[in-house]
Amino acid sequence: MKPFRKTKGNCVLGKLQLAGFKVDVSQRVGHHLCAGLLPDAARFRDPQYARGVILDDGRRRVALCAVDYCGLGGACHDEFRRALARGARIDPRHVALHTVHQHDAPLLIDAMLLNAERWGLALADRNWWKKVLARVEKGARVSLRRFREVEQIGDASCRVTGMASNRRILDRRGKVAAMRWSVVEDARLRRRPRGLVDPFLRTVTLGGQGGRLLASLTFYATHPQSAHQRGAISADSPGEALRRVGRIFPKGHHLYFTGCAGNITLGKYSSTDPENNLRCFGARLTAAIVRNIRQARRRAVSDGSLDFWTETVKLPFRVRDVRQARAIMADSTKPLVDRAMACWRARPAVLRRGYRRARFSCLTLGGRSLVFLPGEPFVEYQLYGNSIARGCFVAFASLGDCIGYLPTAKAFREGGYEPSARVCFTTPHVEKVLKKTIRRLIGSPNGESEGG
Repeated sequence: MKPFRKTKGNCVLGKLQLAGFKVDVSQRVGHHLCAGLLPDAARFRDPQYARGVILDDGRRRVALCAVDYCGLGGACHDEFRRALARGARIDPRHVALHTVHQHDAPLLIDAMLLNAERWGLALADRNWWKKVLARVEKGARVSLRRFREVEQIGDASCRVTGMASNRRILDRRGKVAAMRWSVVEDARLRRRPRGLVDPFLRTVTLGGQGGRLLASLTFYATHPQSAHQRGAISADSPGEALRRVGRIFPKGHHLYFTGCAGNITLGKYSSTDPENNLRCFGARLTAAIVRNIRQARRRAVSDGSLDFWTETVKLPFRVRDVRQARAIMADSTKPLVDRAMACWRARPAVLRRGYRRARFSCLTLGGRSLVFLPGEPFVEYQLYGNSIARGCFVAFASLGDCIGYLPTAKAFREGGYEPSARVCFTTPHVEKVLKKTIRRLIGSPNGESEGG
């Protein structure tokens, strides 16, 4: 176990302080969205941001960042995390970096990009990427000039209706009969029961002098896209929600994290009108976040309110159909979407790195636990974590390192998209490993940290 080193800067020992940043990291018109899996960017609808807060109590400094991207994986995730760490003047192991998972957005996974370049596919513009990293580093560095003391930490949860629904529709044999994607045209699928979800949206608030809101951190478990596949650069419904929340609380920094939503979408409640979806779901998210901010149970900050630790875990790893993937990748007659997807699993050695040392982190703020996970875990893991929390406030963020879907053991028997060879690189044993890790993170005593 490595302890945190005392941080350098203008922070006072024993006083929790916060700095925030918001950096425009939007994709450019004419470039690929979702690594070529969706239509290219033909127009710009709204910005995509890297939103973050830096917390410092004079003993340790931690950075949290949520990016309006589909995913960051492998070396791409590491590069972004290191850029944030340089700007925040901390060790990269003290950065929790997650994507929100909008789909009309960049998807940058080194296993995909390296294979694509080998076969003449340019799935990302490296010059643009270098500029993004430079802007992120600068944004974090400039924010250090504006630390504000946190005097109160609050939390609230509210039930959200008309949003999350389970996308795995089972038949009488317990097998997946249909997938209820994010936008559903089949009215019969929309009429099917909502299924297993976590209906609660959770928010942590950080307040300053006189109760002034400094920041809010919101967590909700659903795939966020509701208006994608139209070639429009956008932060989708979460971006719309944070824009509206920012108008209501203009002096605060507002972050949104996608929870364990591997099998959850907005499909049951969506329409076939993309703009209507974006505005309606954005408005529902806004109402829930604002309600939580206003109703949060606030308590004064005490010494030792901030702690952060990381578990480095070896996850079971398996890649199937590698030869088929390489054949597809090398076939120039295949559609770009097929070749791009094949690039992900065509070099298992690169992909395996994210499973050998998967990073799971937990941040405690005044007794509240914020758990940060890699990949796309099923909602069952979030529900499991809250079931063992013994009434304590626990929130989950997924989509750290983008390593693919992390289903339950039962899902492999049921079939469907998420456990398929195209997007899943683990085995049914992953359920035991994930639950064991979640138990350690939620139950880990203060001060027990690996420092990375």
